[in-house]
Amino acid sequence: EIEINLQEYPEEDIPIKLKKMRHGNGIQLYGETSDSGICKYEGEWVFDKRTGDGKCIYPDKSIYKGQFRDNCRDGYGRYEWVSGHIYEGNWRANNMEGAGQFTHSCGTILKGFFK
Repeated sequence: EIEINLQEYPEEDIPIKLKKMRHGNGIQLYGETSDSGICKYEGEWVFDKRTGDGKCIYPDKSIYKGQFRDNCRDGYGRYEWVSGHIYEGNWRANNMEGAGQFTHSCGTILKGFFK
């Protein structure tokens, strides 16, 4: 927290505490300190939430690249599982929802509207 003194009102010498927050473009590493537990997010932040375009590499090495909203996969994006499965299409609140294409690692393609 940052403490700020309002110099405009010396008779009311009341400090205000502001929360440090991420806003703009940046990178965050979080999770365990071991190699298998680190998650990396690189992208846009709006008032301390992943919002906008970004890329996330999860601890199991799965990768999502696309749009985020309020810390969730939301909008258009591509998710690649380490197994080789790929989903590319619309997301809503971390769920595959809307038009998209799911490609199984064996090559089978499912295309349509996901819910």
